[in-house]
Amino acid sequence: MKTQGRKIRCKTRLLAAMVFIVLCVGCASNQFPVAEYDAKPERLLPHLAIFSYQPPESFRKECEDYAASSLLRYCELNSLHLQNLWVELQNAAVFEGVHFANNQVPYRLVISTARYSSDKAMDFGNAILSGASLMVIPMSTDLIIKVNAELYWYEHRLGTFRYNLPFEARQSLFSGVDSIPKDIARSIVSHIIRDAQNAGIFTTRQLVVTLKSTDYEQTLVVPERLPGFDKVDSEIFAHPLLGAYTRYVSQHGPEKLADWFVYPIRAVNWRDGEDVLKKEAANVRSDFDLIAKEEEYANVQYQAQKFSRWTLNGESKPVMQLTAHYTDSLQNDMTTRTYISTREDKFLKLRLTTLKGDYSDAQAQRLARQLIVQTRVSGESLFMAKARQQWRAAGPL
Repeated sequence: MKTQGRKIRCKTRLLAAMVFIVLCVGCASNQFPVAEYDAKPERLLPHLAIFSYQPPESFRKECEDYAASSLLRYCELNSLHLQNLWVELQNAAVFEGVHFANNQVPYRLVISTARYSSDKAMDFGNAILSGASLMVIPMSTDLIIKVNAELYWYEHRLGTFRYNLPFEARQSLFSGVDSIPKDIARSIVSHIIRDAQNAGIFTTRQLVVTLKSTDYEQTLVVPERLPGFDKVDSEIFAHPLLGAYTRYVSQHGPEKLADWFVYPIRAVNWRDGEDVLKKEAANVRSDFDLIAKEEEYANVQYQAQKFSRWTLNGESKPVMQLTAHYTDSLQNDMTTRTYISTREDKFLKLRLTTLKGDYSDAQAQRLARQLIVQTRVSGESLFMAKARQQWRAAGPL
């Protein structure tokens, strides 16, 4: 009976020890706030590059003053490695891509952090208890993570994010110090994504407001349909130099496409119609050469480009026409006609793609004329006025 009693007591102690260890493992996790955000957006946020930078003077001084106020107070600037933030931004999976200090990416997040901590009597007691348990009981440290982050589109600041995030760092036999920077980064990233989504800071609307560029959403008017074509798609591009796009598809089959582009004239003397159209025609041909190479078009043949003036509603409009024939990757013989004109400080460009011989020049011109007549655009934006002023100062383009 005594032997059996000893066995029961041993099992009870073992069970109690196991329960204690399980509880300690659960207590070993760092405690920190994670903001809720839309983890599965309908459309991913654009590519983002992340940079570390020297914090503002007030941010730095606050950290230094805190550390200087007591021997038991500490503050570390930018102790969180940028790599941790980059990894967590990638893990969030809400961006088209996340890049490490890449100046070629338009959207740029620059961030600095400060890690505040202090030694208290209870911290010493906690350390003694944790050591006595051979680190089974976690040792905890209370931190405040202060964040100063700014989002830019090239050199234009779109928004600022500032946070004071509480963080309880716990170290034990079951958790190492490696989890601390990872969890700090996770907390910071969650708050930035939440606030960026709520504010619509990555939207084209935000760029329009910040840059004072053309508000195509409010000012651009294009036909809802054309003879034999229905409007099926439209997009306002984020970059103000790319403008807006509308696609029309033939009611008789998808092989006829009419793509209509409206975008700023990238020139100082944009009122010189013929000259700017010749230069833009060269750009169009260069773009088509690239597309033909990427899509593996064969038998590409260009016709001589034609400059003319059309009288539309009593107004003389300069128009440049480019025509190319080619064989696509499905062995279809195709024709693409491009008509370029101007209105205000913008190009109006029609790219009409059809099966070869399926659409005459006269039909294509009627389509282009209707689009030019029925399209309404706004005048020069402040963004473009400033850009052209810089181009003038820099010399001939």
